[in-house]
Amino acid sequence: MLSAKENYDRIMLQRAALHGQTEMLQKLCEWSTDNLSAEEVRELLLAKDKWKQMAFHFAAQHGKTEVLQKLWEWSTEKLSSEEVGNVS
Repeated sequence: MLSAKENYDRIMLQRAALHGQTEMLQKLCEWSTDNLSAEEVRELLLAKDKWKQMAFHFAAQHGKTEVLQKLWEWSTEKLSSEEVGNVS
């Protein structure tokens, strides 16, 4: 469900970041943490669309600072320091 791709191979997390939907992002974070394996959460956070854009890119490009902060916090909890450093 969360990893289902929509237009341009984007997943729900990326669309929430693109549109600055902080509440949706929070719900996705909570649900994912409660119901997915660590690997599945990792895949969500690192997912790229067909242009190799991640949720981080959408939040940054569109000035969605609250979303960017939440993605950063969630990522530092769920990804290795190497993966966090390579988010690009």
